[in-house]
Amino acid sequence: MQSRAELTGLGQRFSAHFISSIVARVPKADLDPAADLGRLELGACYVAGIANNSYEQQYHIQLSALWDENPVVNSPTALRYMPDVVATASMAQQLSSKDHVVFVCAVLGELDYTNPGSWFLQNSDDSNITTNSLLQIEENGKDKQTWTAMDEATFNILETVLSPKGKTAVQYWHGAPDEGDWKTARPEQSAIRVDAPVHESSTLHIGTLATGRFLEPDTDHGCTGTGSGG
Repeated sequence: MQSRAELTGLGQRFSAHFISSIVARVPKADLDPAADLGRLELGACYVAGIANNSYEQQYHIQLSALWDENPVVNSPTALRYMPDVVATASMAQQLSSKDHVVFVCAVLGELDYTNPGSWFLQNSDDSNITTNSLLQIEENGKDKQTWTAMDEATFNILETVLSPKGKTAVQYWHGAPDEGDWKTARPEQSAIRVDAPVHESSTLHIGTLATGRFLEPDTDHGCTGTGSGG
């Protein structure tokens, strides 16, 4: 923002990931009727999706699965091998799920980068270059559609794909990670949606000028108009 202030449009586009966090469990006997699972089982998968059949509204589900016969004893091993140490089951969730497989879903959707209401711009009223920037994120209709679609897709995967006996066998965690309980009802929207975005996009969008991007890569791997050619 400070070093390329001459570039028209810098910071007028902004995107990031918004997040939903859903923790569920399914009876171990439903998934492992022959009791073949070991004392500690960890797994993960990445599920990609789109809303409204549009790749302008992408999301993905980071899904971790956990079966732990003795969470206290196995915690050092589990922490070392956990696919996602951020999106994992809490000790309270594990201790209360002795006969269940726990599924932790971190679901991320892309903010609409064409939304003129989301931007990261200089603040002309602040002369301190370390603080003189303002960020505004405005949720528009496309964002709401994407968020709704990804939440519903996650619930459907848990209830129809990961539960052999359907949604009646699925229980969801309600409450804070370390203090809550399991219920068959889906958690409320306000309980699963995180109020801060992650993975912010660059304020400098690069592409062909014809597509409305702000900088166009040149043949020397630099950017047109910046004097930064290779």
